[in-house]
Amino acid sequence: MNYNFAGQCNHALGQFEEALAHYNIAADKHMKQLKSNSMLEDALRSDILFNRGQTYAAIGNHENFKKAIMDFESAIAIQQSIN
Repeated sequence: MNYNFAGQCNHALGQFEEALAHYNIAADKHMKQLKSNSMLEDALRSDILFNRGQTYAAIGNHENFKKAIMDFESAIAIQQSIN
């Protein structure tokens, strides 16, 4: 199952907690590797973090905004390492 895509679908339907659950599964699956094997894997990691950050921001509250910023910053760092 593509958990990143499932998370995007949940987010679009306003099912934010379900979206976070799917993004967390995707993150656990793809973030465990310390070194990436490919540029595509790095792009997927960045995408998962960015999407999860959007969901945290959509939920709101101070703690979720901090989590969103951390995910956005991590996604940016990965993208910069690709380029």
